[in-house]
Amino acid sequence: MSRSVPQPLAAGTAAFAWPRARREEFDQLAWRGLVYSCEPGYRPLFLDLHVPRSTPAPLVVWLHGGGWTQGSRVRISPNVDRHWLLGRMLLAGLAVALVDYRLASEAPFPAAVDDVRAAVRWLRAHAEDFGLDASRVAVFGQSAGAHLACLATSLDDALEVRAIVDWFGPTDLAALGGLGEDAIRGSDWDAPQASPLAHVRAGLPPLFVAHGRDDLLVPVAQSRTYVEALRTAGVEVEYLETDGDHVFEGAPVLGEVVERTLDFLRRHLDVDAPTTVPPDPGATDAALVLQRAVPTDVVLERVEGLAADCALRCRHPGTAVEVLFLIAPRRSPVQVDGLPAIVGVGALDPRLDETLSYVYALREADVPVTLRVFPTLGEGFFGSHGSRAAERASEQLCRDLNELIWDA
Repeated sequence: MSRSVPQPLAAGTAAFAWPRARREEFDQLAWRGLVYSCEPGYRPLFLDLHVPRSTPAPLVVWLHGGGWTQGSRVRISPNVDRHWLLGRMLLAGLAVALVDYRLASEAPFPAAVDDVRAAVRWLRAHAEDFGLDASRVAVFGQSAGAHLACLATSLDDALEVRAIVDWFGPTDLAALGGLGEDAIRGSDWDAPQASPLAHVRAGLPPLFVAHGRDDLLVPVAQSRTYVEALRTAGVEVEYLETDGDHVFEGAPVLGEVVERTLDFLRRHLDVDAPTTVPPDPGATDAALVLQRAVPTDVVLERVEGLAADCALRCRHPGTAVEVLFLIAPRRSPVQVDGLPAIVGVGALDPRLDETLSYVYALREADVPVTLRVFPTLGEGFFGSHGSRAAERASEQLCRDLNELIWDA
């Protein structure tokens, strides 16, 4: 059966053609808009799947928050997005599925829990198609998504999940009042039945729980009580309590939370640390790739004073198009006049965080940026000591540059 064209509706999820995969900014293949569930009477449910270059990859199923009444797979909380959580999971060697589920006004509880289980099963059934390791799966939820992650895995051993990440999830709906009532409105489940706390037992997968002690929406007592119950039942649990409100707002702690989360996932999904690709004397120098790939009528001028391994202003006199070409840029007082930018950096470059911070600042200013992060490259990949991986990276950056120049 072809997956590139639609099939009859009787074929279930196979009725929906798979989107074409694209190579995106962290060197991952991304399929956006895969249908994983199509229950009669409800809209089809979608997920976006991101798979790193090294496969078969362990899988993290990500569940958004929003109080069970809002949210979507295409929106990550601003504070979390600013710390590049998706990209950092990919650089850690993890595939990530961002999953939509039915909200409380669309279908009564436990519909959302059923959707989580359906997503895990669908992904496992198609693991070979996407380069996933079906034996290494974790579920990661934020707020309401964390509640669903904990409950789905507690109720269904057949999901065979290796690990759970719970960021500030509600675990005792009865103690939440109105917010907890939103989850079960119209359902025949009561608050205790719908609470992960009521389903704690021996044999659950290891959990990582993180919560800000100043959280005004989901009080930190929710996690404290849950963690105590898990430990009493003999479940392996790591607990990180930090400063900060909901989503760790108001405190500079999210960097630590992300690193601790990634460390937990690496250990429980058996992920090796990435290594740098060694130099290859036979590779074409990256700067030569740029000279060969850019049309001869495009003028390349150095941008003075901008902290970067390479900073060029690329001008096409015939069309008045200007694009910045930047390798490992950092924050700088130099003004770039809002020009579109192509940015490349190695994931193993010690200045990666500075580059990502710079890119995010440009995007906050609505500057168009095409970002490419190369997982196996380190500092100076655009220098004279080339490798095949650096050569391929430079070719990709040149394709991006040419696309910007000619599409504009």
